[in-house]
Amino acid sequence: MNGFLLQAVDISKSYSENNKVFVPVSFSIKNGEILGICGDNGSGKSTLLKMIAGITELSSGSIELKTENQSQKNSNYRNSFGFVSPYLKLYDEFNAIELVDVVSKLRCTEYDKQKTIELLKIFDIFRHRIQPVRTFSSGMKQRLQFIICLMHSPKILLLDEPSTNLDKTGIKIIEKQIAEHIQNGGAAIIATNESREATLCHSIINLKRP
Repeated sequence: MNGFLLQAVDISKSYSENNKVFVPVSFSIKNGEILGICGDNGSGKSTLLKMIAGITELSSGSIELKTENQSQKNSNYRNSFGFVSPYLKLYDEFNAIELVDVVSKLRCTEYDKQKTIELLKIFDIFRHRIQPVRTFSSGMKQRLQFIICLMHSPKILLLDEPSTNLDKTGIKIIEKQIAEHIQNGGAAIIATNESREATLCHSIINLKRP
């Protein structure tokens, strides 16, 4: 994976003068690193991940992703990330294979059926591949989110409480995939208050309300 650097400088989020989510934070992350984001409930961990992904606008500061010293913009920027979160909704009228295809089209990335099959096997839901997603348990949906996250080979994984709804087997699977992603030159940002997830991180920032 090509060298990259994500740098955030004095970023913050507020909805009004009296409703500031967290005090400005700065951080950077590059190939092979895992950054943890911790903080009390309501401290803005999920909001910060969405800001990094380009889903939520910054109130102040700047975020820049450089690959080989070239700043990434627009779709190149967004497709550099893979997002997993328990609050993300899946189009549950599709089966697993159809859903991955649909999301690939929405991202304007190439759909790779063979990779989809491989990931369904890795995450141990291949046997459910033609069932409607609405029949999936919460843990199966979480595994499917990881498959969608990894399909376009993102540089940086944005993981919001990644082990939510997973059993011990599922947790082992995702931890192995995160480790492989890092070994292959990727990076990850994990929003968590779980000590087990925090131990995966090389550095941690703690969000604080103003």
